[in-house]
Amino acid sequence: MTREDSILSSFWFLDDDNQPYQMEGSLAEVARAWEKQIESKKRVAENTLKISGNTYWVSTVFLGVDHQFSFNETPILWETMITKNGEWLDFQRRYMCHDDAVYGHNKVLELLKSPFTIDQIDETGK
Repeated sequence: MTREDSILSSFWFLDDDNQPYQMEGSLAEVARAWEKQIESKKRVAENTLKISGNTYWVSTVFLGVDHQFSFNETPILWETMITKNGEWLDFQRRYMCHDDAVYGHNKVLELLKSPFTIDQIDETGK
């Protein structure tokens, strides 16, 4: 695999059904298309919650770059993170498909509203 092939393989796109795919073309063409797309399709969901005097912001995004860091496995392309009163918490969940990202985002909201702590979400976000 050439350096350009390696770079190209890290860029992911979403079709109209939120299914990931990779684009063919030169590095410059793919990078321009990726940059344009990431602006419009990045946010999956975001919510702000006020709980016990604290403000939580939950954000789930399409990363556009595989965070699996292994070219042999299903790419990890979505991520949920949380801020509390404007500070990032040490919390992050990543997903391999859009449906899991939406489910995981909603699960985080449920758990923030419940008497449980955010640490009680298992690694899959379910």
